[in-house]
Amino acid sequence: MSPKTYDFSREPDIQRAVVNIYRAFGCTVLPFSDYGTGPKRTPPGWPDLIVCCPQKRRLWAHEVKTASGVQSTAQQDVETLLAVCGVEYVLGGVHEAQAQLAHLDLLAGATSGCP
Repeated sequence: MSPKTYDFSREPDIQRAVVNIYRAFGCTVLPFSDYGTGPKRTPPGWPDLIVCCPQKRRLWAHEVKTASGVQSTAQQDVETLLAVCGVEYVLGGVHEAQAQLAHLDLLAGATSGCP
């Protein structure tokens, strides 16, 4: 079986890579983006992922963006709301996911096959 390849100019591919990274470190990932697969079921601005990390007893939101992606006003408003409620918010792609794991001391000594 060949390794997965990602097109990092496309949010769905970035999201798949981010989800795989979080899961490789024991996190449960709840996706909320639909990428055109049907009617939108989440409120405007709601983040693409909610990530639960049981070993650190932490939960955060992750809004997936390409390198050139920009948050909408609704996404900025939700980020502010979540911050007021004490929920961490990660904005970006693979590097930002890895930075979040490092922030939680989950990358120390890791040998995971992250992209």
